[in-house]
Amino acid sequence: MVILQWENHSNSLKLEEQEKADIKAKIESKVLAKEGTWIDWQYLLDATELLRRCRYTLQYTYPYAYYLDRDPRKELVSPLLPPIIASSIFF
Repeated sequence: MVILQWENHSNSLKLEEQEKADIKAKIESKVLAKEGTWIDWQYLLDATELLRRCRYTLQYTYPYAYYLDRDPRKELVSPLLPPIIASSIFF
């Protein structure tokens, strides 16, 4: 399961590059159509970057939790992963 989840996040990060390019193209079309300035639409790129960073962090949480020795930190992290997976329909 750890490898599958890690690969899913890795694939999502790869697709994210295309998504970022699509967002940039959409922003440029909005700016050219006088539907706002570049700054007005900058939040979309900021949100995309934040989502990428969250996916990256979550991706490396799985192997970290898997290889962590049995101690209080593992007891803290391990129960949190299944609810995160279940609630993250976009990951």
